[in-house]
Amino acid sequence: MSSLSSGKKKHRLNAIDFLLIILIVGAIAAAVVMVVRSNPNIISGGDKEIEYVVKSESLPSQLKGCISKGDLIYDDATNQVIGTVVAVSEAPTKLVGYSSITGEPVYTEVDGKTDITITVKATVWANGSSYKIDNYRIAVGMDVSFHTHATALSGQITKIG
Repeated sequence: MSSLSSGKKKHRLNAIDFLLIILIVGAIAAAVVMVVRSNPNIISGGDKEIEYVVKSESLPSQLKGCISKGDLIYDDATNQVIGTVVAVSEAPTKLVGYSSITGEPVYTEVDGKTDITITVKATVWANGSSYKIDNYRIAVGMDVSFHTHATALSGQITKIG
């Protein structure tokens, strides 16, 4: 009896088998990518409440008082809420003297302009130094254009913490 008639057939890997394996591995990889993109917290990072600071410089003085604590901030491009104002400080630009009553410094605007610094509270997805509010990315040094119910402003993010 010959060994060929034993009924055992040795299977060799051919091109069709190789393509089938590649297709299965690709489908599994695509499924993993879809799950990670839908919820990046699975891999790393997580939701975190932060405050970030936006500085708007040389604004017309008539904008004073148009933005206040509790205002919602919306991104101009997407109209997405990107936080809530927790503090507004209007930076004086020129010392003109001291109060005769209190002795405190008195400031005035230069050329009718003022600087406004806004502190915004938001819940972000944080991973290291990367911050996202839904699909809106924020970073120190980033220029932002936003609005409240009363006014539109633009500025630069100067601090995230």
